[in-house]
Amino acid sequence: MNNQNMNNITACTNESHEIAINITRKAFVGLARQGMLFHQGVLEGCDDALAAVLEGEKARICVALAPDADKNYIHLAVADWGCGMDLAALTNALQLGSAPLTNSRLNEHGYGLNNALACLSGGTGDWCIYTRSQPGPYYKVSGPFDLKMTVTEENNLQLPEGLNLQWPDPSTVIYVRVPMAIARTLQRQGNRKLSDLATLRLWLIEHLGVAYRGYLELNPVTLEPSAKIAVTVGQSSMLVPPIQVPMMMARTEKLEVELGGQIVPVIYVHGTLDKSKRDHLVLGGKSRYYYQGTQPTQGIDIRLGKRVIATAQLGEIWHKEDGTPISRHNSYNDFVGELILPE
Repeated sequence: MNNQNMNNITACTNESHEIAINITRKAFVGLARQGMLFHQGVLEGCDDALAAVLEGEKARICVALAPDADKNYIHLAVADWGCGMDLAALTNALQLGSAPLTNSRLNEHGYGLNNALACLSGGTGDWCIYTRSQPGPYYKVSGPFDLKMTVTEENNLQLPEGLNLQWPDPSTVIYVRVPMAIARTLQRQGNRKLSDLATLRLWLIEHLGVAYRGYLELNPVTLEPSAKIAVTVGQSSMLVPPIQVPMMMARTEKLEVELGGQIVPVIYVHGTLDKSKRDHLVLGGKSRYYYQGTQPTQGIDIRLGKRVIATAQLGEIWHKEDGTPISRHNSYNDFVGELILPE
C-alpha cells in the first residue's frame, strides 16, 4: 500500500474514514470550465473500467441513464465488474495529478476521473463513487470535492430510482447527476430540446461503438469480444455494437513511422465513404455524429490498439509542401480511413 496514500487517510469510526484531497472546491469548479463534452466524460469512466478488468476475464461495463424529477437533470451511472479499489487506491484516484496504480494506458485517475466528475456535474452538482476490491462493503465517497472528504463503508448501493446496472454486484459504480444542458453536448450541434433518454442513448451508443470498436468486435480466434458495454434506460437495455469506418474501395498499407524516437509499424486503411453502410451503421440506423460526408467529419480515425483515440484527422496529419496543415475542403468530404498503432 502506498505510504503517501496511507498518510492521507484518517480513521474516524469503523464505518468511516477521513481522507485528505489536494483539490479545493474552487479548483474543482475550475476543472468544470474546460469544456469536456458529455460523451467524453462517459468515455473517461469507461476507460478506467477497461483498465480495471481482471486478468483473463472479459470486461463488462454498464452505462445507466435515468430521468430526474427535475427535467433539467438526468441521472448517470458507469459501473464495472473489474478489480475495484481499496481505500488507498480510492484516495490516490481522487488526488489531482496522481499517477495511476496500474500501467494501463487507459487508466488516467487523477486527471481523467476528476475532469469527468467536474464537467459532468457542472462543477457543483452531486456525484458519488462506490468501489470495493473484494466481496463485502463498498467504500463510498460523495462530492463536491473538498480538502477533507469522508469515505463511508456501505453494505448496499444507494442509487437514484430507475438506474439499472444490468448485472448484479459491480465492483465500482460512478454516479453523477448531470445537467441536461451538459448531456445535450453529445450532439455535434446541441439541440436544446433534446430530453428523450432513448434518443440520447442512441447518440451515446454511437460514441461508444466508435471509441471501443476494437474491444467490441469479435476476436477472430475465440469469436468473442473482449468487452461488453450495455447502455440502459430504466429496464430497457442495449448492447453497444462495434462501429467500423463505413468505407468502400478500401486499401490497406503497412507502414513504419517514427514515434517518440522509435520506428513503429502501423496499419493504414483508407478509402471512400460508403453512404449505404453509413446509413445503417448504428443498430441498423444512420450514424449522426461520425462519417457524415462533411468538412468537420472528413479524415481518418487514429486507433491505439483497441481504442480509437481520435477521429476526423486531416490537417493534423497531412501538411502542404510549405509545412502548413492541409485545410478542410469539400473535395475531401468522402475521404475516410483508420490508422492503427500498436498498443
